[in-house]
Amino acid sequence: AGGTIGEAQVAKAEADGYTILHDATAFSVNPALYQNLSFDYTKDFAPVFLASLVPNILVVNKDVEVKTVADVIELAKKTQGGLDFASSGNGTLQHLCLELLRHMAQIQINHIPYRGGGLALNDVIGGQVPFFFANLASSLQHIKGGKLNALAVTSAKHSAILPNVPTIAESGVPGYEVYEWNVLFAPAGTPDKVMNALAAALKVTLDAPDVKERVAGLGGELFTGGPVASVKFVRDQTAFWGKVVKDRGIKPE
Repeated sequence: AGGTIGEAQVAKAEADGYTILHDATAFSVNPALYQNLSFDYTKDFAPVFLASLVPNILVVNKDVEVKTVADVIELAKKTQGGLDFASSGNGTLQHLCLELLRHMAQIQINHIPYRGGGLALNDVIGGQVPFFFANLASSLQHIKGGKLNALAVTSAKHSAILPNVPTIAESGVPGYEVYEWNVLFAPAGTPDKVMNALAAALKVTLDAPDVKERVAGLGGELFTGGPVASVKFVRDQTAFWGKVVKDRGIKPE
């Protein structure tokens, strides 16, 4: 099961390596977003291996006359009331992307939350809301089909499947870097021998040519840092997004 239900199940499972959790960026957001959970994100889980990193992409309705992130910032500064951005819902990564842009670029952005990325994407295509930090995989066909214009990716470097689309960091917002990511977790206290076996097995899977091709086709990249770097990555992401959630006063729906 996904979400906090699945996390609760794994947190209380026997630490023998037979019950594991495949989780995403929300794992680093939820500790600040939700209170009074039956488990502790920082104490009840042990990251095994960070599998992949996938950028989001800032897209705009095709009829909006902006070409770059700098254009968006300029438009926001001269538009009374600011610009409307869709998101997949309160506290989602798409929401946090716009909050980070609002803070780093010092512009006014109006958050329009939807109940899911598909609904938000449809309304951006339809022109009801102009801007959206879309999932790269789900928006790619619409970008290539001319229904959406791609302004910038949230990663530190260009995406291999859209190499001509710049990063937000190089488009006027230095230091901006956001990913969707996936990590395998085991219950805290799982023996090192078991953790190492799980990490090794996952690495074999990720090294398979068809898996590499699939991840690349989704606009992502495989993480090459290994288990120790994976632990640091999750810890850093939890601290980073926790501060964003608290500073912006973000609450769950």
